[in-house]
Amino acid sequence: MKSTASRSKAGPAGQPQLANSHASLYVDHSFSAALITWQKQHGRHGLPWQQSHEAYRVWLSEIMLQQTQVTAVIPYYTRFLETFPTVFDLAAAPAGQVMEHWAGLGYYTRARNLHQCAKQVVDKYQGKFPADPVLLQELPGIGRSTAAAITAFSYGTVAAILDGNVKRVFARVFGIDGYPGTRPVEDNMWLRAQALLPAQDIGAYTQGLMDLGLRYVRAAAPNARYALSSHAAWLMRKAGPQSCRYANQKKRKKKNKPSCCWCRTGQKSCWSAGHSPASGVVCYRCLSWRACRNIVVKTMPFLSMRK
Repeated sequence: MKSTASRSKAGPAGQPQLANSHASLYVDHSFSAALITWQKQHGRHGLPWQQSHEAYRVWLSEIMLQQTQVTAVIPYYTRFLETFPTVFDLAAAPAGQVMEHWAGLGYYTRARNLHQCAKQVVDKYQGKFPADPVLLQELPGIGRSTAAAITAFSYGTVAAILDGNVKRVFARVFGIDGYPGTRPVEDNMWLRAQALLPAQDIGAYTQGLMDLGLRYVRAAAPNARYALSSHAAWLMRKAGPQSCRYANQKKRKKKNKPSCCWCRTGQKSCWSAGHSPASGVVCYRCLSWRACRNIVVKTMPFLSMRK
């Protein structure tokens, strides 16, 4: 059953009534209509998590897809469901088993939050994820955009998303200057995201934003033009040739965190990330491994075991 996020109220003809009057300046129903048509004809429909609207599966995929490519996520998603087919199974699993299934996917805080979130869903909501994104984002590891995506795909809740792909789409289509990571630009984009929400087909609209950004508005070349469908070409032409001066933030040099690796047989060797020890086991952080079932790798603040 379709619902509307509590941050907005239902308006005329089912359109969300905007809480902020400034957001009404960004209303453009032609954009959402064109995007939905394009997604239904040319968007992605065969991904494993698209075959079910079950909130647990949608949530699992959304967490795994954070800062991770689809091709890398698919095998992990499949293995997770084989071992933890329900949120009850995941909540009851030992932390070590969850971390073991996540090993190699990176950004390990996601795995710890995933496990804690599953426990809270079971304890607070009897295993049923809330349909209200405001309640959902109170759970570990779920932000505003992720909560909106989960509820849109699972329950048809009308709520706005704003991930990296969506920011690039908005910057390109509507000619928004400035780096989207800065607060003023991001706040402006949230207003626009709320104003553009359609009255229906929120799932297709949400997926369309993701697909359009991934396929045509890449971070490395946001103005690149490809063989667009008629609706995608219309979307890209809206702001004209001067659209999307997508500013880049200055990158900070990352400091390597010390890691250590030892074999359970007792032989130990330590190194800084990026360097190989004498034993031949290469760096944990680049995920290139020597075939050894006894290797245990520690990168603070948690311990993971590679089988």
